[in-house]
Amino acid sequence: MTRTIKELVETEVIYCVSSLVHTLTQENKLEEEQALELWTAPIDYGSAKYELELEQDYVFKHFCTEDNQYYFGVRNKDAVWKIDPIHNDEETAIYEWFEIYRGGSLGDYRQEIFEHWIVSSWLGKKLQEHGETVVEDLLGIDYIWGRTTTGQAIWCDYIIQTIYNELISRR
Repeated sequence: MTRTIKELVETEVIYCVSSLVHTLTQENKLEEEQALELWTAPIDYGSAKYELELEQDYVFKHFCTEDNQYYFGVRNKDAVWKIDPIHNDEETAIYEWFEIYRGGSLGDYRQEIFEHWIVSSWLGKKLQEHGETVVEDLLGIDYIWGRTTTGQAIWCDYIIQTIYNELISRR
């Protein structure tokens, strides 16, 4: 029998510890590295890439793939020229463009963590595989997920739906 997405959440998401994390942070009960890890969400590379693709100045920044490598190109009418360096992954290329060529920061593209939840080890590992903020072994708690959405049922979260869809597609 296949579990529903709601049953998955009821089984794998254990307890909300947002108040605990907030109190520990405010009272400096955590090491600085632990506190930072709990409140640092992943960078939304998709939004950063989208902004780069929308730039309409005389030099158009463009992502190109060739042999599974990513580079920037300058597009002028019908021609595209490569701008080195070439990267093996898109995230490194986006990072380099923002941090070096634009002189900006990808920090503006970090999502905000709104809630903290104790999750099962299985779900914690799945969330980590998808780039979610998951802190392991905090004061004896195995996995705490930094949730970047709020105000809706957890089973409605895109990341939870993605993990659920991967799970049922394997059956």
